[in-house]
Amino acid sequence: NNNNQGNQGGRNNAPARVYVVGHAGADLDANDVTDHYYDDELADGRIIGLNTILRSCTLNLLNHPFNIDLMPIELVEDKSKEKRLEDVPVVRDFPEVFPEDLPGLPLIRPVEFQIDIVPGVAPVAWAPYRLAPSEMKELAEQLKELSDKGF
Repeated sequence: NNNNQGNQGGRNNAPARVYVVGHAGADLDANDVTDHYYDDELADGRIIGLNTILRSCTLNLLNHPFNIDLMPIELVEDKSKEKRLEDVPVVRDFPEVFPEDLPGLPLIRPVEFQIDIVPGVAPVAWAPYRLAPSEMKELAEQLKELSDKGF
């Protein structure tokens, strides 16, 4: 029970656990409370202010229903925690090899490629399960006959 009613961002700390359900498409109805304000700490340590509670929701977890209250939150990706080049140890040790910006597109060069074949070596055989269409049809007929006979 929280007596935080109407503090409008006064940030009195109300302890709570926050679970994310995603886009559940919840509609506001008589079981929703929107006149209280709560500060909730997310799993990543951020504290967000909320003023909506969806009361008496049923969460079905491994075929066990739980009656819970949900607080909808909007998830945004925190771009500030992305890795930078300087965060990668190899890049940090050799900055001249990994420039921040590429100087331009690589030059167009001809590609020389060849496979040297060893004299006297036979080509690789086809896999044994590959059959010509006529052989495949014959095999299918033989298998059907055996199946009809009960084998």
